[in-house]
Amino acid sequence: MKFLPRSYEELIERETIVSNDNANNIGAELLDLDSVDILKNSVSETIPNFSDPYFKGTQIELYLKICGLKNSNEHNNESYNSPKYQEYLKRLKLILVNAKGLTLDIGCDAPGNVIELLPQDCRYIGLDPYLEDYSIGVVKGMAEFLPFKDKVFDTVMFNTSLDHVFDYNLAFSEAIRVLKVGGVVIIATLVYLEKFELWRDQVHFHHFLPANIEGLLENLSVLKMNFYQYGTDKHRYGAFICAKKV
Repeated sequence: MKFLPRSYEELIERETIVSNDNANNIGAELLDLDSVDILKNSVSETIPNFSDPYFKGTQIELYLKICGLKNSNEHNNESYNSPKYQEYLKRLKLILVNAKGLTLDIGCDAPGNVIELLPQDCRYIGLDPYLEDYSIGVVKGMAEFLPFKDKVFDTVMFNTSLDHVFDYNLAFSEAIRVLKVGGVVIIATLVYLEKFELWRDQVHFHHFLPANIEGLLENLSVLKMNFYQYGTDKHRYGAFICAKKV
């Protein structure tokens, strides 16, 4: 299955950029976790206490040390007020119209901008390892160890977060686990054509090739794809993909 462009020349604008003034999404509802039965355990146990002596010297301790090597001091590597980020939000809106129902935003960082773009019938919960604590609408947790029960979400999204996750295959498997049959997964990410050198990159664990993303989606039904030129870069492009769990 090949559907992502393999060259810069193949990029085609699939949608016209729309202005925020024309947005028909009024904003999602923040979900109170106390009001819904979706957690594996209690709210206080949404992320394991990996500082416990039980984990010392184990593989999980090493894994967490590796995860902390990048992006711990830079949660969003593009300023929220920059023209490039504002353009990104407009493009994101075009794919988020496919979101529905109970929606999980994995790697949410500061979720305010995304909530405003989601359809108003969505109920939103964001997850991020850097959150201080649980509050309405967000929960602290890791993408590789989602604290939710099986098949509870109608939409799961990785909004430029999947390349920040060390074990992205496990994270994506977890996303599909908590997604209902018929639910949709939405991915927004950069796709690389060349210049893959990660040693130059201080915030990402992965530079995805087209085949990497296609491999994740091979057992899903791809519903919509948008591609766009990322500024003046010719070695990578932006991709927005929506796929359904069948």
